[in-house]
Parts: sequence; C-alpha cells; structure tokens
Amino acid sequence: MSVVAQALPPGRSALRARLSLLDASAFGPLRQVPGRTLLAVLAIALGVALGFAVYLINRVAADEVQGASRSLFGLRRSYRAVAGHRL
Repeated sequence: MSVVAQALPPGRSALRARLSLLDASAFGPLRQVPGRTLLAVLAIALGVALGFAVYLINRVAADEVQGASRSLFGLRRSYRAVAGHRL
C-alpha cells in the first residue's frame, strides 16, 4: 500500500483503493527504475525545447520573408507613431 493511501482516514476505502491502484500501475514502476524515468523526463524536455526552437526559427524566417517582399514591392514597413512626432 502506498504512503498516500496509508495516510488517509480509515473511512475512505474507495479512495484508498484508487490511490493504491494508481501507485501500483503508474508510480511504482517509476520508482523501480529511477534512471530510466529521469532519462525519459529529460528526453521529453529536450523534445519540447527543440519544438519551441523550430517554432521560433520559423516565425523569424516568415517575418524576414514578409519584410523582403514588402521591400521588393516598395511598401513601407509599419512603424508606430510616437505622440507629438511625425514620421
């Protein structure tokens, strides 16, 4: 029985059974092989970081292509007017 399930009051047997099942099916195997768990967490974090990097690179490249096409067709880049100053 898990530590969490043991800490519950005795009247909550359904919740205790669910926590015990969750511990046996999910958390138990994670505790048995901590090296593999750590490696899996690091692999997921690396995948998320790489996905975000690809997104950022794609966004910058799209902005550059848009700026180049605006320049090619003679359109001005959009500037923000500051109060009291004319462009």
